[in-house]
Amino acid sequence: MKKKIKSSLSAKLFLFLVALLVGISLCILVVVNVAVLNNYKEVSNNRFGENSNELYERLSKYNYEDAKEIITDFCIQNNAVAQLSGEDGELTFGNLESSDQDAVGTSYAYDIKFKDSNNRYALYVMSLNVGESDLETAMKNLTPIIIGGIILISLLAAYVYTKTMVKPIKNVSGIAQKMSELDFSQSIQSNRSDEIGILANSLDAMSTKLDTALNELEIANKNLKQDMNVMSTMNEQRKDFFTAVSHELKTPITILKGQVESMMMGIGDYTNHEKYLPQIMHEIENVEYLVQELLMISKLETIGVGTIEQRSIKELISQSVKEFQPLIDEKELQLIMSEQDFTIDVNTNLFNKVLHNLLGNAVRYSPKKEIITIASYQKNNQKVLSIKNTGISIPKESLSSLFEPFYRIDQSRNKNLGGNGLGLYIVKVILKLHEMQYKIQSDKNSVKFTIILEPTSQK
Repeated sequence: MKKKIKSSLSAKLFLFLVALLVGISLCILVVVNVAVLNNYKEVSNNRFGENSNELYERLSKYNYEDAKEIITDFCIQNNAVAQLSGEDGELTFGNLESSDQDAVGTSYAYDIKFKDSNNRYALYVMSLNVGESDLETAMKNLTPIIIGGIILISLLAAYVYTKTMVKPIKNVSGIAQKMSELDFSQSIQSNRSDEIGILANSLDAMSTKLDTALNELEIANKNLKQDMNVMSTMNEQRKDFFTAVSHELKTPITILKGQVESMMMGIGDYTNHEKYLPQIMHEIENVEYLVQELLMISKLETIGVGTIEQRSIKELISQSVKEFQPLIDEKELQLIMSEQDFTIDVNTNLFNKVLHNLLGNAVRYSPKKEIITIASYQKNNQKVLSIKNTGISIPKESLSSLFEPFYRIDQSRNKNLGGNGLGLYIVKVILKLHEMQYKIQSDKNSVKFTIILEPTSQK
């Protein structure tokens, strides 16, 4: 029971209010009883004194015999006793024998001369406290009833007050408990202007701020996890990239080393320098080209897109076509150009590299007498460039891997068919720097590469 009371604000407040109200009411009751009795005694004494003086004045106007009746009436009306003493003896009025000493109240003495006599008489009048005793008895009888009423009213008042005052505190406590469990879905929304209202509004404000802060932290945490996943993916990609670079460089360098050592030692046919030096030179050029591509990738990832300028798409395409015109003629390829001229915002050198790699792939891997189609056009308010070549197809399972570094459809990495595997990876890096979307499609007899020539941020 004690533990329950200690843990309950309602119980403690209720008991405190009951004790306080009962205590105050009892103190007031005692004070009122004492004050009523004292006031009643004072009023009774003052009235008895006035009536006694009035009796004295009246008696001097009456005969001795008539005065007896007047005194008797006075004693009856004022609950008093009187003694009249003179030469004729002593007369007593009222029931003095039945009155104990404590019952005697205020007394007055008068020297009287009646109308029909020259003798002097002594009159003593004394009030009896029978009224006061009756009042005290009545108040004693009413006290238990009054105390019971006080207790009942105190219980009711304490219950109502406790419910009224504790209810908003319980609401605040409940919301605070939910906040401790990180549940900010509810609010108090109090219209009170007192301290409890201020506390409730402050708690609501704190709940809103904490909810906002936790949501921001959750979003930041998700973004951090995403960034960490991206970093992890990038690290894996970088690791794979360097592994592939190591493999790409190790093979030709090993070949070059073996050929040079054989030539230096004059082993077999390697004494024929005129035959093997051109082969060595060709391998060195391949390694040099690979290193240049790697340096370009590193530069792109470090520096970014660089200077942007407006260029004519038709002009850029024409420059790239001129580079491959001899190979196009040699393979008797049919070149179809459907060009709608418009300007694009690009880094000229980087975009020329994109066109060089895409057109180079189309020319290099198309069989003889096939068709290459280059088209620039606007569709749905978008500027588009597409390069399509026929006579070749790419397996669907390989399309998503074409833009990985050193990936070749021929897994044997035959350079005569697949180059060094960095061309489309460089295209992807440059287009991402320009924020341009791209896609590659393939069917049974053709491959098509499409670029949206506008940054996604402008859409």
